[in-house]
Amino acid sequence: MNKSLMMGLGAAGAGGLGFGGYSLLKPKEETFRSKYQHSLINKEGDNQIWESRYSTLKGKSPKFQLLKEVAQKNDDAQTSKSAHKEACLKLYDTPTKDTQYLEDFENYCSKHIEDMVTGGTLIADNKSTGTKWDTKLTALKNLTGTSINSLPEKLKELKTTMGDQAASETHRESLKNWCDATKTKIFLGAEDSTFKDVNTYCVHA
Repeated sequence: MNKSLMMGLGAAGAGGLGFGGYSLLKPKEETFRSKYQHSLINKEGDNQIWESRYSTLKGKSPKFQLLKEVAQKNDDAQTSKSAHKEACLKLYDTPTKDTQYLEDFENYCSKHIEDMVTGGTLIADNKSTGTKWDTKLTALKNLTGTSINSLPEKLKELKTTMGDQAASETHRESLKNWCDATKTKIFLGAEDSTFKDVNTYCVHA
């Protein structure tokens, strides 16, 4: 065989292998399922969570088309709830680069911190009722060392504002507002610092 022809065939083979190798090595696109694996609602369980997210969805205007259809249609409850689950499963497999759907995922298709709290229940006391909030404020006030650095900014600010003062209605309101805003955030796993902070400062045994 002509030497030049042999070299050409060899180059073509190497090129083909290279392309195939690239295809095999090319990383898979990150999806909501792969990025937020702790946040996914179990299709065959988690009934209370599904009910809560479904109630939030009805009447809203999500951006994800399948969720929008569920929100706007007047199907019977069973059909609508089933469609909600299927829409979420589709969203789970959507690339996270579609950041426009993150809010839909958080609000209608994910576990929230409040769903996963451990060791008690979320404090429901009014800000003017001191007992349970005061216990948490005292724990925050007495926090020392490097643990302070890991606090979210709002709790750092509250700790600084309190100083050595006794807990006041203003302090209770600040902590209650932080807990209320944070408990509906996406659950990112038991080791997530925000989840731990909610368990520490928003939950009573």
